Amino acid sequence: NAVESYIEFLHEIKVDRIIFGDPAVIMFVKNQDNPIPLNWDAETLVTNYFQCNYWGKKGAKRAQLARELNLEEILNIKANANVEIEVQVHGMTCMFQSKRMLLGNYYTFQERQLKIERNLVADELLLYDEERDNKYPVFEDYNGTHIMSPHDICLIEELEPLLEAGIDALKIDGVLQSEEYINVCTEQYREAIDLYNEDPEAYDDEKFMLVDPIEAIQPEHRPFDEGFLYKQTVY
Repeated sequence: NAVESYIEFLHEIKVDRIIFGDPAVIMFVKNQDNPIPLNWDAETLVTNYFQCNYWGKKGAKRAQLARELNLEEILNIKANANVEIEVQVHGMTCMFQSKRMLLGNYYTFQERQLKIERNLVADELLLYDEERDNKYPVFEDYNGTHIMSPHDICLIEELEPLLEAGIDALKIDGVLQSEEYINVCTEQYREAIDLYNEDPEAYDDEKFMLVDPIEAIQPEHRPFDEGFLYKQTVY
């Protein structure tokens, strides 16, 4: 019920983009005099260029690809999409979401006990998987329960194929991170992009050092990985 008035508010303050995953947003945005460009982000559903182009015809200007796609799939979508393509290159991802508040029932997972560990200093809740030595951040609010990945994606050393393909936007997800952390990440990725644009060989030589300032402030329990960039997703 609040969507229409919220979209009117966004047009009043003139935001740059509206991220949406529900067709109702398109319906309300189209009624505006100067509609704000739409970014389609339906999380795990954005997996092929047919979908991107379909929502492009409906009014979307950009598609945020699913985080589970590998490099080959990303490049194929970019080559065939009629809309801008955005790829997440840094940060955690949501592994599980429920509209219910599940913390009280989440002690048991896959028929084994998982410890819930609260970090009083960071004020965060972690599910600890002893078998894999993984710690999954848990965020719960009135929208439900969100369980996040145990690792952070970090592709600052793997940007060349994405930039070469002309990917339109690189996303740094700052959920559950501090302002300082987001600022440092943004600065380093900006430097990486500029370096590549000036001289791809210079980027190739220096990219391994660009991650150092991020690693210096990276939480110890959150190692980096490359997400699904070089993996074959099995659904």
